[in-house]
Amino acid sequence: PVTHLAAVGVRDPFGLALVDTRTGKVVRTVPLPGHVRHLAVRGSQVLVPVEDVGRLLVVDLPSGRVTEDVASPGYPHGVSAVGSDGAVVGNERVAKVSLIRSGAVVATATGFPQPGGSAVTTDGIYVVDVSSWRITKLSRDLKVGPTAAAGKGPTHAVADSRGNVNVAESFANLLGGDLAIINKRRLSGSTVTTGNPIGDVKGKTVLRHADMISTADPTSQAAKLVLDNAAKPCIDPRTPVA
Repeated sequence: PVTHLAAVGVRDPFGLALVDTRTGKVVRTVPLPGHVRHLAVRGSQVLVPVEDVGRLLVVDLPSGRVTEDVASPGYPHGVSAVGSDGAVVGNERVAKVSLIRSGAVVATATGFPQPGGSAVTTDGIYVVDVSSWRITKLSRDLKVGPTAAAGKGPTHAVADSRGNVNVAESFANLLGGDLAIINKRRLSGSTVTTGNPIGDVKGKTVLRHADMISTADPTSQAAKLVLDNAAKPCIDPRTPVA
């Protein structure tokens, strides 16, 4: 269901602020036992890793009710949804990844010096290791598969609508720039919508990257969005630049 709510981790005191995206107003704040890191959405739920107390909370939308509270010690840093009832968590300080289903840890995988972000596709789970600069594929029950170099300074990953995994920061670090993301939501096979940029583009030249262009509508929308946010010219590496 569409709730029109955005979940934002806040401090002093620690909490999860639920913001009405139509008005920009906080409708409620869910108290948290510590500081939150990288959130993820699972249906109408928000997955909330609370790093310093080693717990993963599942918060229902729009009620704000905590429906699950699972111990996940070792600094749970990043989380991704796995299906309708699962979550994969990178436990940053104990060099492992945990799979949580229905309120319990059901599997773990070790050998990650500093697990960061993860991405889930139909064929598996991909985990970025911040320390070794590698990305590793795991099965959905956390059997460790192949690994590969993930560029310079990778931190997080995201799966796009076609099942590709993009690693954040690698391109930005190689080019000596910053990273901004345009949120894209696929409504059908040929129709998408785009949201405001996440990241500061004001006064900057934007090098736009997309894994594949079909109708070009999303890339055109993205260019307009960054220009509307006071960016300098937007460059697409697939098109000639005079």
